[in-house]
Amino acid sequence: MGASDKEFRLIFFDSERVFLQAFADDLALVTAGSVRKELEINTNEALELIHLTLVELKLELSVGKCQGLAFRSLVRHQKRKGQNIFKRKPIFMINGQSIKTGESLKYLGVLLDSRLTWSSPILSLHAKVYNLTNTFSRKIKTDWNLDKELVKIGYLTVIEQALLYGAGVWGGSLTCEQIKRLHTIQRVFLIKLLRTYRTTTTQAVNVLSGIPPLHITIKMEYLRLKIWTCRSRRLDGVIHLFKLDKFEKLSEIPLNTRVLELRDKVQDSNFEVHTVGSKVDGGVRFSVCILHGEIQHKIICKKLEPQNTVVQAELLALCEAVDWAIENKNKINIYTDSRSSIETLKSYGSRSKFVISIKI
Repeated sequence: MGASDKEFRLIFFDSERVFLQAFADDLALVTAGSVRKELEINTNEALELIHLTLVELKLELSVGKCQGLAFRSLVRHQKRKGQNIFKRKPIFMINGQSIKTGESLKYLGVLLDSRLTWSSPILSLHAKVYNLTNTFSRKIKTDWNLDKELVKIGYLTVIEQALLYGAGVWGGSLTCEQIKRLHTIQRVFLIKLLRTYRTTTTQAVNVLSGIPPLHITIKMEYLRLKIWTCRSRRLDGVIHLFKLDKFEKLSEIPLNTRVLELRDKVQDSNFEVHTVGSKVDGGVRFSVCILHGEIQHKIICKKLEPQNTVVQAELLALCEAVDWAIENKNKINIYTDSRSSIETLKSYGSRSKFVISIKI
């Protein structure tokens, strides 16, 4: 389908069951239905609307070049694994002409199949990687002094990007056999990069080159796209780098902070405070119970980040108790069953930024 600049007009009619993407002279129509009959009705209604719009724009559609592909949702596909997708393929019509429905469809360089196995894109990587690595091989042979870091950059920017094309679509359903194929594909280049013996294991060349296995990179691209399109909740498990604990140089830690003297008991205390830290149902939290005599005065409960440990929760509970005592100008005795937190506070050589902040 072609159109001049004057005749160009955006065709837009999306709904819960129909999505249309138009770019230049290409049209991609995505429809859905609970059963085959509903799928045919929704698709044919959308195709009829497209035909009427094209007639209005005085444009012609080449039905012979149109292709259709029908597949089940992932849930139903898993339940009916090994069976044909449809006993009878859906019939799609536009302007009284039938659209050919096949078992596979190539769109924007990504080969889709009716079973969503994604075997074809992975098989096509073999020829692609051999053509790319042959170019690098000729370059390496002519210049043995070529810096390996430059070759590695070439892999990351040229070869890997070519192999990752469309990974955001097909990277989420890799099987063990497909992962082995990816290892074989990546190994071809890594052997040439490191110039090692062919008997070197794949895991070894990955470690020596500093390049992660290809299936891990593909999975990262897949999850990145899902998070970006708000179709995955995996972002909930992402930890911000600056929230993690880290080491401080001992030379930069004040001496009065390193040494912390803890008395066993204060004789004239006004309150007794009990602290506890725990990890329940994947959540890290701590509680502080303040008693005046035998009467409960106050309870403080707080929840921490998922990456925090129980020891950190126990340390924060102690810190919370001390802060309360300073704020209210009271003398307190703190009781805890965490020997590890006490030993951590007494330790002279602790370099944890988290522990140092508690001591201060």
